[in-house]
Amino acid sequence: MGSLNINGITVSGNNITVNGNKITVDGKQINIKESELVINITGNIGSLEVETCKSVNIKGNVKELQSGSGDVKCSMIGGNASTGSGDVSCGNIGGSVKTGSGDVYAEEIVGTVRTGSGDISTTK
Repeated sequence: MGSLNINGITVSGNNITVNGNKITVDGKQINIKESELVINITGNIGSLEVETCKSVNIKGNVKELQSGSGDVKCSMIGGNASTGSGDVSCGNIGGSVKTGSGDVYAEEIVGTVRTGSGDISTTK
């Protein structure tokens, strides 16, 4: 279970969905008034779905990640990651990565990488 901080509000959970300013954590809805979200997660979570945000920073691991727009930084993605628009910077990615426009930086990617426009860089 991870600790989620969005614009100064902290909650804990495993499965997180951000749809505009409506956030659902393990089935419970939280409303945020700000429109530009900065999401910080500490710990491991099962899944993260974000419609749009300024950035997502995960100090831990996430199994599945989907973001409509916004840059994503994390330690490890156990499965797949997809973004419509935004860079993905991660340690290891256990599945595939797809981004419409954005760079992908990772130590190792087990699956495939597809980007409409952006650079791909791995260290292994």
